[in-house]
Amino acid sequence: MTQFLILTGPEPDVSRLTDASAVPLEREHPFLLDVARRLLTRAECSRSWVLRGGEAGEPAHELCDDAMLEIAEGASLAETTLGAFLHSYLPGCERITFWYGGEPGTLTRCTDAEAFWVHVEDSLSGRGDDPWELFVSYEPPKSD
Repeated sequence: MTQFLILTGPEPDVSRLTDASAVPLEREHPFLLDVARRLLTRAECSRSWVLRGGEAGEPAHELCDDAMLEIAEGASLAETTLGAFLHSYLPGCERITFWYGGEPGTLTRCTDAEAFWVHVEDSLSGRGDDPWELFVSYEPPKSD
């Protein structure tokens, strides 16, 4: 299983996440940096964060697993910890890149927050093109 969540923009507020911290992407393992450099510009890499901590050191994995279980029990994405975290980060972000699954799928690119939200919820509920896997990048439209 490969999983990561790259948050480009301001440092994310992780205070609502259990045992998680935001770490600058540039201090990450060379594998993740290599992948990030294929997906992001050098400038974006320098303004990006990843989450670390939790039981396995991979909060993105734990957040997705927990969200899948809660959605299966009838919750909406918005009612999950992952949903609350994404909802708080979306308004000020430059980009969100989610990679959660066994084998890399096609990275879906969204420029609309609602389309991103639907894609995340569909994927984690098993209704997406890659059921129970999440390969998506959200980049809001640039304001003039």
